[in-house]
Amino acid sequence: SKLWGYRGDSFATLCSAKATNEDGYIQQKFSRLVMQSNHIDHCTRLCHSPSVEAMLTSLGSGATSNSYIDYEEAGCLVIIGSDANSNHPVAAARMRRAVVERGAKLIIINPRRIEMCDFADLWLRPRPGTDVALLNGIANVILSENLSDEDFIKNRTEGFNDWKDIVDRYTPDYASSICGVPAEEIIEAAYMYASPPFSGSCLIWGMGITQHIMGTANAHSLLNLSFVSGQLGKPGSGISPLRGQNNVQGCGDAGCVPNAFPGYQVIDEDSIKKFSDAWGKVSLPPDPGLVITDMVKAIDNGRIKAMYITGENPLLSEP
Repeated sequence: SKLWGYRGDSFATLCSAKATNEDGYIQQKFSRLVMQSNHIDHCTRLCHSPSVEAMLTSLGSGATSNSYIDYEEAGCLVIIGSDANSNHPVAAARMRRAVVERGAKLIIINPRRIEMCDFADLWLRPRPGTDVALLNGIANVILSENLSDEDFIKNRTEGFNDWKDIVDRYTPDYASSICGVPAEEIIEAAYMYASPPFSGSCLIWGMGITQHIMGTANAHSLLNLSFVSGQLGKPGSGISPLRGQNNVQGCGDAGCVPNAFPGYQVIDEDSIKKFSDAWGKVSLPPDPGLVITDMVKAIDNGRIKAMYITGENPLLSEP
């Protein structure tokens, strides 16, 4: 009842990526239906959202393309920007099993040493912030050494020539001059990833490449690497953005974002009518809300006067 006076533009809410889909769904519905506000967000903003943005654009889906079983069946695993042993121990156990028990190749891309480096065939250490250059360099080798999957490119992709015009500039030497990874290691990585010794290759990434101002560009570069080599849509292959918390994917699916209803249905005239009818022919706020980083500024200038926070500690995690 104390919140009632803050309905509309002065109300914001943070949902929890540690709660269930049902919890997230009812919280975003409460904000939109009762409080008349689309100022809804959660930790995805600085974690999984850049990957979702790129994957929705390139794939039409923001979900991981493969199951954990594919890790065990893969002939090559690329882990970039993730300390999987610490943050995703169950998934990491399957990755180690592929390497130790089945002989899969393992490429680690990380400026700092992590425990998984002990199992790696190749450890690439790019300068922080140069991931796009490194990944474009690997893609350049895949194209120039005829490691690309021409059938996949022809039948499953769009805009290839425009992308190729950019990647053609990123020769191993040029990419190396930007990212600091030796050219011969870039070439070796391209061969390992595009031509694994058996099965396919899994591309696995974490917060280390998404929590940047160029996080979405990093994710696009990874997706393009899987497209050009055809490492998608078959056993032992795929793309795996590892979430920061246990239900980031579900929280986003349930609509806990400022610009979309559940199921990533972007807020527009059609979706507003759809949800208005479903929720009892009620009025819903017509404009997308603020993301968490903009909410903070809106609190400073007095625009937002009340917040409802569930299972999130922004003072610890958002500075």
